[in-house]
Amino acid sequence: MPIRTIYRDDGGVVLKGFGTVTGADLLQANHHIYSTPEMISKLKYQLCDFLNVENFVLSPQEVQSIIEQDKLVTETNSRQLIAVIANRDHVFGLSRMRLALSDDEHVISAVFRDREDAETWIIQQRAELSSYLSIP
Repeated sequence: MPIRTIYRDDGGVVLKGFGTVTGADLLQANHHIYSTPEMISKLKYQLCDFLNVENFVLSPQEVQSIIEQDKLVTETNSRQLIAVIANRDHVFGLSRMRLALSDDEHVISAVFRDREDAETWIIQQRAELSSYLSIP
């Protein structure tokens, strides 16, 4: 299995990739996470750990479908945080390209080279969103 899904107690989901990951793999993982409105409403963030991904095989249509899946989440859950970790240049570049193509202001995302920076960013973004959303 090229992607393993790990659910965290704090409402986060980790997608851990291995080897070669295809667009179909990513779409299936997203579908699993986004399968019910109840799951979507509990979702606080996604951490896409692609440190062990050697290659992505994605068509432009698959990239667009992934973006559309992420946008659907904002209909139930007003904000979506997505942190991507990729240390290989090819995987990092494709991840940044995917983020650049997303035009949804409710999907807040970034790409990092290491896990510590990604985890720190998630904590900071959650704190900012929490303080922003609690203002009357």
